[in-house]
Amino acid sequence: MIDQSLLPGRLGDDTRRFETDARSDPRIAEVVRQMGGFGAGLEPLPADATYEQCLAYCLAFEQVQAEAHPGLLATMPKFDGVEVTQRTITGSEGHAITLYIHRPKDCADRLPGLIHLHGGGMVIMTAADPSYTLWRNTLANQGMLVVGVEYRNGAGKLGNHPFPAGLNDCAEVTQWANKHRDL
Repeated sequence: MIDQSLLPGRLGDDTRRFETDARSDPRIAEVVRQMGGFGAGLEPLPADATYEQCLAYCLAFEQVQAEAHPGLLATMPKFDGVEVTQRTITGSEGHAITLYIHRPKDCADRLPGLIHLHGGGMVIMTAADPSYTLWRNTLANQGMLVVGVEYRNGAGKLGNHPFPAGLNDCAEVTQWANKHRDL
């Protein structure tokens, strides 16, 4: 029999939350605590949740997080010196992969590049979310070319594409970017 108290995270303590977990960065935990916690207002999933319950929770979590988007967008700097374009490439399975390309405006120089993989564990959230757009704009404003990948998620509004679909998309975009260095 496994001593559950020795298991990490919620597997060891079903009441544990990011903002109270000693392993969390205390600065980030404080911001999350001030927001009311990740997925504020949602009933936490039990450790024995079904796959279908997990899919439904992920979609609901994204919807709760999206309620903060207008406020985030309102406080975001304008980044007048950054040009943002979208490009769609075709993945090896015939699916579309959207890229958000951020670069300094009016710059014909070759730039250092970065592939940006948004947060969410390849399960939730999107590259178009304001916090990830802010990161790409900030880096581009500092003189980088940044390619944000809208990879297939395991759940949420971008669908039900089990791992390793998102990872495969990211690998394909990295290969694409290597072939298109003069972007």
